[in-house]
Amino acid sequence: MSDVVLSEEEDTYHFYSMELSELAEPILEKKTVDNGVEVNFTEYSFGHRKDIQTKIGAIVAVPENREAGEVQDWMQELTYAKLGQYPVLVLCAEEAFAAWELPDHLYMLVSAKVKDGYGVTQMDVAWYRMMSHASGMSSSSVSEIKAEMKSAGYKVMCIYYVMIILLMIVGMTAIGISLYSRIRMSSSQIASLRAIGMSLSQLTKWIIRQNMCYPLIGAVCALVPVSMCECLFHYIIYQINKGDWFSSGLIKYREPWYLQLPYWYSLFSHHPILTLLVITAIMMGLIVLVTLPQIAYIRRQRIVEDLEKVSF
Repeated sequence: MSDVVLSEEEDTYHFYSMELSELAEPILEKKTVDNGVEVNFTEYSFGHRKDIQTKIGAIVAVPENREAGEVQDWMQELTYAKLGQYPVLVLCAEEAFAAWELPDHLYMLVSAKVKDGYGVTQMDVAWYRMMSHASGMSSSSVSEIKAEMKSAGYKVMCIYYVMIILLMIVGMTAIGISLYSRIRMSSSQIASLRAIGMSLSQLTKWIIRQNMCYPLIGAVCALVPVSMCECLFHYIIYQINKGDWFSSGLIKYREPWYLQLPYWYSLFSHHPILTLLVITAIMMGLIVLVTLPQIAYIRRQRIVEDLEKVSF
């Protein structure tokens, strides 16, 4: 019996996501033909072979009273094999790996499937009651992990929602103060318009139409950063499909910057026009609300007093 043992440095490698050429020199390089296309074939070698001198203590035999289908199910449960491929099953004591001077550990996976009519909570109670008498074992509950992840996600989203609401309140307050201050500063011009015959209703409509320009300008300008982000996503997908960029893996032990972006999403495929119209309508409603103090201030002022003012 033998095993392939990795060194301490090699044991830290992530072979599935790292370029092998950055880890070691190839031991074989040649050109071969694959489906009529000439490709470069490269092989690398990691670890070293370690022979293990041990004795066979027992041989597990298939019971004779089992049928063919039951034998397959029994062997699959015993070896965790799939598709009828049964590897050699080695049972050994806890101190065997240390005696063989192997850095590996003996892993054991135990899972349970709840039958129909039984709740996951009842299964957790029975499982933890059984695990309380065991030593040297640890367990994880998928339902608890999912519940914790869901709860953590809700907490994070609550923070974002609170921040968005606070930003909206601060923004609307700033807009209201700005519009109100502009009316105060233009009180003499407004008094002049009223003096030459403009009624309060006409003045109110003029102020509302003027204030409505802000959400419309904001809606048009909001399309610019979204369009730039969408173009960036399309560029990343183009580079990946072209083969110049990698869709997964590490570049010099670091994940490339474009893989940290959700480039697979299409920002204009989630009803952007409807969303923009709804947000614009909400902003217009808020603008109308912050316009009310302006109208109230104009109604309280007298034309003669405003014409005599040199500043607000």
